[in-house]
Amino acid sequence: MKQVTFYIDNTTIEFSNDWMGNETITVNGKQVSKKFSFFGTKHLFTIENNSIIENYSIVSDVSFKNNIVISLYEDNIKLEEKHINYFEEYNTNINPLFVIGLIFTVYALINGESKILGFLGLTFIISSFSKKSDKSKETDIIKKE
Repeated sequence: MKQVTFYIDNTTIEFSNDWMGNETITVNGKQVSKKFSFFGTKHLFTIENNSIIENYSIVSDVSFKNNIVISLYEDNIKLEEKHINYFEEYNTNINPLFVIGLIFTVYALINGESKILGFLGLTFIISSFSKKSDKSKETDIIKKE
């Protein structure tokens, strides 16, 4: 499980996810949101600060370059963004595009699904062999706006 932590005043907000797509948001150790997502989702939650309830959201977005982008918003204003190289963090050499493509292709073949699903799977598999550009060792980049 990978965690990313945001700090706002005396509040600790943690985003965690696992390889099965389970995402969890905790605020000061208390779970406030849990969702399943392979390609990203939006978690909405509130934090009480000095008797004022503030609206927050965390948006996770998965790119096919092995990155997960986690953005923290307060009232739809981006506060912070962090990038994680998911597969490098788990010390594996498995390309996620290959795995996704294999799953789609096998599912389409076994269940006799549409040719589009099989084609999509093969497209993922083929694109997994393309060269990776500038593989950065930095896995946690913070951008503040």
